Amino acid sequence: MIRNFVWFSRFCEGLCLSLLFVDVGGCLRVLVTGGAGFIGSHTVDRLLAEGFEVIVLDNLRSGSVDNIRRHVGCKGLHFVRGDIRDVELVRSLMGDVDCVVHLAALVSVPESFKDPALTFDINVNGTLNLLRACVDFNVDRFVYASSCAVYGNAEKLPIEEDAPAK
Repeated sequence: MIRNFVWFSRFCEGLCLSLLFVDVGGCLRVLVTGGAGFIGSHTVDRLLAEGFEVIVLDNLRSGSVDNIRRHVGCKGLHFVRGDIRDVELVRSLMGDVDCVVHLAALVSVPESFKDPALTFDINVNGTLNLLRACVDFNVDRFVYASSCAVYGNAEKLPIEEDAPAK
């Protein structure tokens, strides 16, 4: 059973990263899916700065190795190019992981309309694959991030965290 499941619907620089460390306190090795993306690479920066060992799993569909290039060769960073839907790959990475920070997703709204099946496969089946692997390997800390797209078009800014999802 996953005992610590954290869902951030918004990443505010510093605030959510600080909250993230409260919830993953005591972890030594963290798997960051989507770690070569914008938010993922900043999360990787912070984890490495805090002394965590980080495994980045990213298919580079929207992320870029350039975002984490400054850490290449750095002790504590392992980069794996792959997909969260690859059951065997995910299971092979889960053995020594203490925590998963799940940031991988197909986030483009226009792309989701163009290919809803692919969006579902990546965002739902990929996440389910990670959760199942966590259960199988007793990884009980899982951080999931979403985007403000869950709130629809904002009627007022800033969007409050208790705003209804649409």
